[in-house]
Amino acid sequence: MTVKHLLEDFGDLEAEQLVITDQALEEQRLEAFERGYQAGWDDASKAHANEQSHIGSELARNLQDLSFTLHEAQATILRNLDPLLRGLAETVLPSAARHAFQDRLVEEMSNLAREVGGSTLVLSVSPDQAEKVAQLVAQEPNLNVSVQPDETLGSGQAFLRAGQRERMIDLDTALNEITQMISAYFDTVTEDQKHG
Repeated sequence: MTVKHLLEDFGDLEAEQLVITDQALEEQRLEAFERGYQAGWDDASKAHANEQSHIGSELARNLQDLSFTLHEAQATILRNLDPLLRGLAETVLPSAARHAFQDRLVEEMSNLAREVGGSTLVLSVSPDQAEKVAQLVAQEPNLNVSVQPDETLGSGQAFLRAGQRERMIDLDTALNEITQMISAYFDTVTEDQKHG
């Protein structure tokens, strides 16, 4: 048995069917080139898209890592600042306020004395400040001030009157508010860190 029946016979084709013109050959080449070019372009586009997707996911992961690291750094800084700021509010600020209190008194007394002319100023301060303030007032010859102790006032408070005009100096309340704001801030930060 022969295998001839399994193979195609090309012997009957006419010679004109095998002739390809130069123009047809050029068209086939251009078409093959276009298909190859398009396939190459599609492969390059797909590779570029895959690379961009990979870069995007890497960037997202790196940003997430960076964000987490930044969050950790902020938490560490805040943990270290907490005792420092509370210490400042409890020790340094009161000391600075005591020194600033006398300067603030002189400034307010001078301003009020200019506003009311030659009237006597009445200055009420806490009993523990009365002697110091009296010495301070004695150093200001242009001011006519009567110093009166008042047990309702704290050491950083003073009440100044001249006629109908009054001024209140209250460094104690300001210091207390600063201390409370610092505590409230760090308490809030601590709670936020606990709950993410």
